[in-house]
Amino acid sequence: MKGDSDVAIRRILRLVMLISMFLVLVGISVAQDGSIPLILLMRGDFWAWDETSNSLQRLTSWGHHQFPALSPDGRRIAYRSLAQITIDVDSSGNIEGGITPSNIEVLDIPTGEVKRVADQPPGASLFVHDVPDNWVIRSSPAWSPDGTMLTWTEFLHDSTTQLVVYNMAEETSEIILTDLPSQGFTGGISFPEVGWASEGIILDSHTNNPASPRGYDAEFLLYDTNGALLSKVSVLETRHRFIYGYRLLTYDGRGYLAVRYWYQDDNGSGYTTERWVLFDLLTGDVQPAPGQLEFYSAAAPDTSIAVTVVPVSDPREPRVLQFLDPSGNLLQEQPDIAVGDRYTLSPDGQRIAYTQFHYDTQRFDPFVIIWPDGQVIDAPEVESWFTHFIWAPIAWRIRPQVGASPASSPTAFECPGTLTPRLTVGGRGIVLEPSANNLRHLPTLSGDLVGQIPAGGEFLVGDGPVCSDGIVWWEVYYEQYFGWTAESRGRYYYVEPLL
Repeated sequence: MKGDSDVAIRRILRLVMLISMFLVLVGISVAQDGSIPLILLMRGDFWAWDETSNSLQRLTSWGHHQFPALSPDGRRIAYRSLAQITIDVDSSGNIEGGITPSNIEVLDIPTGEVKRVADQPPGASLFVHDVPDNWVIRSSPAWSPDGTMLTWTEFLHDSTTQLVVYNMAEETSEIILTDLPSQGFTGGISFPEVGWASEGIILDSHTNNPASPRGYDAEFLLYDTNGALLSKVSVLETRHRFIYGYRLLTYDGRGYLAVRYWYQDDNGSGYTTERWVLFDLLTGDVQPAPGQLEFYSAAAPDTSIAVTVVPVSDPREPRVLQFLDPSGNLLQEQPDIAVGDRYTLSPDGQRIAYTQFHYDTQRFDPFVIIWPDGQVIDAPEVESWFTHFIWAPIAWRIRPQVGASPASSPTAFECPGTLTPRLTVGGRGIVLEPSANNLRHLPTLSGDLVGQIPAGGEFLVGDGPVCSDGIVWWEVYYEQYFGWTAESRGRYYYVEPLL
């Protein structure tokens, strides 16, 4: 009888836990103007900042929520949440191989209501003796630009992979694509992460490439909402140039994938140059970012303060953020901010919430700072690594360099024994017949070959000129490739400008 009683108690406790996940949570403080409060995801639960008491209110008690995505209107948070069967197995120490079945939920911020929009299949099971596995692992969710739909990818127990779109108004899911591209990894479970731009749904995929430093190349696949492939964007690495991060943004009316690269120095002793490069989502064509990337509140794009990360000479160095007014004037320079998801803007774009990271101790401060108010919010749980700050819908843009001209010609340039340079930075050029031009990672014949531009191929000029090995070199961008190519050597031009 005692055993039966223990089982009954466990069932009741489990039922209470499940019910608590669906409770309508009240009391979230929403400002009179309708703007939402600062929300923190700490140790798997959401907390809201009550400005009146300067304290945090706990919104959920599950402890296993991950990867939040704020809707474009700033009113709802979609996120991945580990399933009960995952927690059961994890508590017994049997989790292996990255098998973490998960659901998708949406938190309505003004009401506090939590709705599960993607659950485990009926009869879900994981590592149960004599019971076949039956589970679904899901990626982090992404909102459509208009906030009416969600998308995510799924990996099923039988290795089926699929891309799902959920309609918020109709409360219906549709599988728009199956057999998603392989991720180019060996062993374990892997499937593409997902994003959504005005051009379409984007899968972050990988393809095998033994010649690449990581053994694979990044490939971004663009689909429409019917699952039709619109384009492929290949983002390549070399042993002298590695990828450090991605952002989606719109520039000059077109959607781009902004890729942050670190470049190795000339002697190969370290990575000392940071640069953003833009890949066109529809064509895959590449160009240098024509200014500094910054983020701002999408709810107040014209009046929001902007935040930019100051480039450093070593990816291991402390990061510095600059707070800029709408005209680009410096308001504040703040060092040692934990770059990632631990800073954000208020919906009106006039305040910034952040926490600092101490590189000497590798620790976060146990509190949040609100700038410029100077308020300090005690938040010991913010020290945990998997922490996200949510306040305004954030967007990225490029602030053009002050005084930058569309194209500039070299001045006082000398390269003995070569012809006068004719290309210009910011201009375009074409490779002359009959031969292709090599692209190298450095402006020297000893530089690694990273690609070629065929005869007749048109390219964009990003930097130069440089004189080396009796050659005039320019850094150029062609399709998905970029590197240094020769303009002239001796009495011969290999390329010419496009007028």
